[in-house]
Amino acid sequence: MKKIFAVAVAAAALSGAAFAQESESSLSFSNKVSSDIVTVDLSGGDSTGFAGITEQMTAEYKSEKVDFNIDLRVNLDDYYKLNSEGKPTFDGLTLSSVGGKWADGYLEFRPIPILTLYLHNSINTPGSYLPVEDDNVAAGNIGSDFGVCLRPIDGLRIAAGADVIQHIIGSQNAPDFNVGADYVLGNIGAIGFAVRGISSDLAIGGFFSLTAVENMTLNLGYGWYQKTGTFKDVAGNNLLNLGFTYGIGGLSLAADFVTNLMPKTDLVEDIYAGLNVGYAITEALGVDVTAQFQFDVVSEHDNAKAHSIIHIAPELTYAVGHNSFAFGVNLDFAEKNTLSFPVSWKWSL
Repeated sequence: MKKIFAVAVAAAALSGAAFAQESESSLSFSNKVSSDIVTVDLSGGDSTGFAGITEQMTAEYKSEKVDFNIDLRVNLDDYYKLNSEGKPTFDGLTLSSVGGKWADGYLEFRPIPILTLYLHNSINTPGSYLPVEDDNVAAGNIGSDFGVCLRPIDGLRIAAGADVIQHIIGSQNAPDFNVGADYVLGNIGAIGFAVRGISSDLAIGGFFSLTAVENMTLNLGYGWYQKTGTFKDVAGNNLLNLGFTYGIGGLSLAADFVTNLMPKTDLVEDIYAGLNVGYAITEALGVDVTAQFQFDVVSEHDNAKAHSIIHIAPELTYAVGHNSFAFGVNLDFAEKNTLSFPVSWKWSL
C-alpha cells in the first residue's frame, strides 16, 4: 500500500538522510515489476487497452565516506500505427522511459566529516514534502545538480550547487546556481529555505516541519517563482503547500494541500488536495485508500472554464519475506474517465 507507513517516511525525511554520516556501510536493493493491466475508457470512447508493464531496479550504498544510489526503469508497452484507412493497428511492443526518465540517482563524497561533495537531482528540506503524492515542491530543493554541503554543527546543512545537466546537454546557455540551508530543531521539527535559479529563473522558498506532537508531522511551506512554479497541475508565481501525517496503532492518515495564491484575481484559481487512510490488518497484510483532487476555480471575468481532476485508488498489500505484493483499483475522472487495475511485485534485499 502507498501510505500505511506515511509517518515513518516523513520521520525519515526529517532526519536528513542526504549528507548523513554512516558509521557502517550498508547496501540495499529492490526490483519492482508493476502494471495497470488494462485501462478502460469509461467515457464511451474506444481507447481501452493494455496499460504496459514497468520494470524498475534500485540499488543504494552508504558508508562513512561515500553514498550513492542508482534507479533504472523501463516500460514495455504496445505500439500502434495508422493504416491506409487512418485507423490505428497493432504493430508490436516497444520499450520507453518512465516519466521521461530511464535512470535517476545520486552520488555523495565526504572527504572530511563536515564537507560533502554531491551530484543530486534534488536535496529537499523536510517542510516541502507532501506525503500522499510522495513528492516535494520544487522551491524546497536546497541544492542540485553538482555542489557542496557544509554541516558545521549538528542538525545544520548549508548547500550550494549548480544545475549543470541542462548546460552540458546544451539546452541552456549557462548553469543556474542554487543555495539553501535547513536546521533540525531537536524534537520540535526543522526549518529550511532555498534560493534557486539565481542566474535566470529565480525561485525562493521558506519551509517549516513540525514534529513536536508524538506520531504527527506537519509540513508547511511557501514558494515564490519568478516565472511559473508547478506542482501536479497547480501552477503560478506563488505556491503554498501543506503536508500532514499521523499514525496510531495500525492506522495511518496523510494529507496534502497545494494552492496558487492567485497573482491575477482575488480568487484561488488552482487547488490540489490529497488524502490517504491506511490500516495494517496484520504485520503482513494492509489496506489503504488514496483520494486526490485538482480544481480550477476561475472568476466570472475569466474566459477559461473551471475543471476538476479526481483520482481514487483503494489498494491491498501483502508482504512475506523479501517479497511484497500490491493489488489495487484506479478510478480517474477528468476530461476522460478511466478505470485501471494496478498490480505490483517487489523483491527487496
